Amino acid sequence: MNKAIFIDRDGVINQSNVIDGKPHAPLFFSDFILLNKVKEAFLEIKSKGYLSIVITNQPNLSPKKGTLCANEVSKMHNLLRQDLGVDEIYVCPHVDDDNCNCRKPKIGSIIKAQEKYNLDLGSSFMIGDRLQDIECANNAGLKGAFFVDYNYTESKTETSPKCIVVKSLYDICSYI
Repeated sequence: MNKAIFIDRDGVINQSNVIDGKPHAPLFFSDFILLNKVKEAFLEIKSKGYLSIVITNQPNLSPKKGTLCANEVSKMHNLLRQDLGVDEIYVCPHVDDDNCNCRKPKIGSIIKAQEKYNLDLGSSFMIGDRLQDIECANNAGLKGAFFVDYNYTESKTETSPKCIVVKSLYDICSYI
């Protein structure tokens, strides 16, 4: 069986736009700025035998919001595949009201990845910058989770004992 690092995109791989204490995904490729040492982190993740799987909620793709063009997302994700060697990207284009199974903290995307890549979830991790990412890791029964805490204004609950607070994607490399 294989193991993976499930990685939230915005705020972990690239900069989020923080407005009134809440993170927002970039809407244009020109605003898609990779964070420091991201490329090194992906190389280290791969060298340790993990698949890198991005799982991202992108509700701006939903017709209910309609503020993000699919072409812009394609450019962003092509960069991740080509420059960082990301193995897979799962995008949830829904809003909360859609009640889909792919929107974190639900685990639909993790289950798809598990089936496609024969993953051992008990040997896999997630890293994110919002509590929904950590809840998703817990819901999927992952070995653990890493939380990049930017002190967003959204409400916080206590994280899981299997959750480690880190400063960046690169910081997880010493734990895995």
